[in-house]
Amino acid sequence: MPLLILITRHSSNLAPLLNLNLKLCRSRISVMPVEAPYCWKFTAKRLQALFEDSVHLFRQHGVVVSYYRKENMDAPNWVNDMAAVATEIPDEFGPSPMEGLVLRFIKEHRSCAVWEGEDPGALTYRGHNVEFRKRPPMVDDHVLDIVKRVGLEGLHRTPSREIDHNLITAFVERWRPKTRTFHLPHGETMITLQDVEVLLQIPIDGKEINGKTDLTWAAECRDMLGITTNHVVLQGQRIQIKRLLQKFDQGLPDGATEVVVHQYARCYILALLGDTIFTDKSGDRVHTMWLQMLRDLNNPPWYSWGSDCLAWLYRELCRPTDRGASQIGGALILVQYWE
Repeated sequence: MPLLILITRHSSNLAPLLNLNLKLCRSRISVMPVEAPYCWKFTAKRLQALFEDSVHLFRQHGVVVSYYRKENMDAPNWVNDMAAVATEIPDEFGPSPMEGLVLRFIKEHRSCAVWEGEDPGALTYRGHNVEFRKRPPMVDDHVLDIVKRVGLEGLHRTPSREIDHNLITAFVERWRPKTRTFHLPHGETMITLQDVEVLLQIPIDGKEINGKTDLTWAAECRDMLGITTNHVVLQGQRIQIKRLLQKFDQGLPDGATEVVVHQYARCYILALLGDTIFTDKSGDRVHTMWLQMLRDLNNPPWYSWGSDCLAWLYRELCRPTDRGASQIGGALILVQYWE
């Protein structure tokens, strides 16, 4: 990120420069206005003495530093001259590589749209966090024991948090689908399996999650969830999260059989998965394929839920990098905790 260091004799010149800094943020240019003593003469020796330590520190971190100084100028001219200096910054500071053959599809990335002066707007996350926050926490011991058995107690204990759309959008602008990494000013970084395990406390070791996709999903919902579906409740392989919430809002009846307890627990777990780590752009539905991992709740296999969570997140981060995208899914709560 280029850094422009400005030197002015009068503090009255600093206000328009701060406003200009906001305009230059879109071009990823930072401005550092500095008020010099009035008695100073703008000599190269004094400039070097003033900024030698700062410049060395900035350059150590890969920041390009440019000096800009002007004498006997009023504030408007300062702003105009600074705008002119900003347009002279080489294009090597843009989001694309200098050699176009390296990342051939970079022109379709939303970061290029921002660099070219367009405003794609903040990405929208469609989740059910609000609906979950309105409900009292799950306290039924039968259900909580099952949640622990399948290794998802961490998700149950993860506090709901409102998603910051602007923060997530900024991360997507820095995400590169080719390398699956964030390209930040200090270098490349990524969310790892260890981050998933530490932040969400779900297992990253165990059996891989795979299954069939050609089952009769209406029958699966009837047998495993105790929910009779129609074309509204179940569309393809996705069931309404609202219907799952209604199911466990009813509570367990007294003397419930093991089958009923397991159906109740699956409704809660499926809704929890669809609202936290496996969200998609549908916003109000969750894929029923996860039911196959919840078939045996007496002795459930130990699955690597964290691996699938991270793979799902990587895919959902790649999709909205397209400059025409407007929505995003995935475990964005993980991104916020990670940042």
